[in-house]
Amino acid sequence: MSYNKQHIESVEVRKFADELEDLKLINADQKVQVHAAFKDELYTPNLFIRIGLFVFTIVLVLSGTGLIGLTISALLAEQIVLGFAMILCGVALIFILNFFIKAKKHWKSGIDDCLLYLALVFIISGIGVLTDFNSTNAIFIVSTVLFGLVVWKYADSLIAGLAFITFVCLILLNTYENPNLLLFVPFIVALISGVTLYIFNKKIINATHTYYLKSFQVLKFMSLLTLYISLNYFVVKEGYALSRTMDGGTAVSPAEAAIQNQIDENFLSIHETYADTTQESAALRDRLTAENDKLYMQLGMENQKRMELEDQRSIPFGVLFMILTAVIPLVYILAGLYKKDRITLISGLFILFLSALTFQKYNPAIQPEWLLTLGGVFLLAVSFIASRYLRSNNRIFDVREPSASDDFLQAEGIVLGTTFSSAASSAQPGNQFGGGQFGGGGAGSSF
Repeated sequence: MSYNKQHIESVEVRKFADELEDLKLINADQKVQVHAAFKDELYTPNLFIRIGLFVFTIVLVLSGTGLIGLTISALLAEQIVLGFAMILCGVALIFILNFFIKAKKHWKSGIDDCLLYLALVFIISGIGVLTDFNSTNAIFIVSTVLFGLVVWKYADSLIAGLAFITFVCLILLNTYENPNLLLFVPFIVALISGVTLYIFNKKIINATHTYYLKSFQVLKFMSLLTLYISLNYFVVKEGYALSRTMDGGTAVSPAEAAIQNQIDENFLSIHETYADTTQESAALRDRLTAENDKLYMQLGMENQKRMELEDQRSIPFGVLFMILTAVIPLVYILAGLYKKDRITLISGLFILFLSALTFQKYNPAIQPEWLLTLGGVFLLAVSFIASRYLRSNNRIFDVREPSASDDFLQAEGIVLGTTFSSAASSAQPGNQFGGGQFGGGGAGSSF
C-alpha cells in the first residue's frame, strides 16, 4: 500500500477517542493522552476544501497537458504516438501522486484522489487509442487488472466498485457472443456474484485493519446487487431480446415484407419520373410520395405489433426468474436482520423497489400510484415489525445511529490500552522499589 498504514491507524484511533469521550467512556485527560500517543501527520481537509482542491487539480493537470500537447502537436498527429503519450502522462501523474503521498502526506485530500482518477483516465484512453477502440475485450481486461492494482495500492473504494463492474462486463461480453452459453448467462453471473459475495464477506469479518475495509464493503454491496440483477426477470428478458437483436432479430412478418416491397417499387417509379419534366410526371411523383408516407405508417404499426408479440414471448425459466425477483429482496432483508448485517439489509430494501417496478411493467393492471401506495404501506409495516424486533432483542442488536468509525476494528483496544497504561504510570506513590542491579540469569549482589 502506498499510504503509510501507521498514519492511517493514528487518524482512526484519534477519531475513535473523540467518540469515546462523547459517549463519556473516557475523560478529557485520557483523550489528550491518546492524541499525544497517536500523532495525526496526514493532510485531510474538510469536504469543501477537498472539492476545491479536486477541481483545482483537474484544471491544473488539463492545462499542463494541453500546453504540452500544443507544443508537440505535430508528433501527436500519429495515432500510435498519441496513445503512448497519453499512457506516459498517466504514468507521470502516478509519480506525482506518490510524491504527494510520501512527501506531503496527503490522505483523501482531493489532490491525491484527482491525480489517481486522471491517471487512470489517461492510461485507459491511451490503450483505447492504440487499439483504435476496436478491441473491447482488451480494454476491459486491462481496465480490470489496472483497477485491481489501484485498489491494492491506494485502497480506493470507488475504483473497487469500477473494478467489479468491468469484471462483470468482461464476463458478459464473452458469454453473450457464445450462443451455446446464452441460456446460462444469468446463472453464470449469479454464480460468480455468489462466490465474490462469500469471499468479500469473509474479508470483512476477518479484517483487522481499515485500509481495505471500505473497498470490501463496496465489493460486497456490488456482489449482492449483481446477484439480484442477474436473476431479475426484466433484466433477463431484455438481455435475451438484446441478444436476438444482435443476431439479426426475428424475421419480419409477411405483411411487413409486402409493405416494404411496395415502398421499394414506389421509390423506383419516383426515380424514373425525374427523367421526364412534364406536369404528369410531377403529379405522379407527388402521389407516390404521399402513398409512401402512408405505407411507412403502416409499416411502423406492423413492426410495433411484431415487437409486442416478441415481448410477450416467454423466456426460458421465466417462472423461476419471476419467483426469484420476488423472493431475493425478502431473503436479503431477513438475512440482514438475522445476521446483523447492515449492508445486506440496505441492499434488500433497495432492490425491493426494483422488484416492484419489474412486476408493474409486466402487469399493466397495477397502476403506478397503487404500486407506490402499497409499496409504502409494506415498507412501513416491515420497518415497524423490524423496529419492534430489534428493540425487543436489545441484548443482541444495537438500534443506535451507526458511528463513523464503527468499521475500525482494533481502535477500541488500542485506545483502552493506551489509557490504562497511562493511568498505571500515573499511580499514587506507595511502596517504591529502589534501583537494584542484576545480571545474567540470576540476581547480583544487590537488587
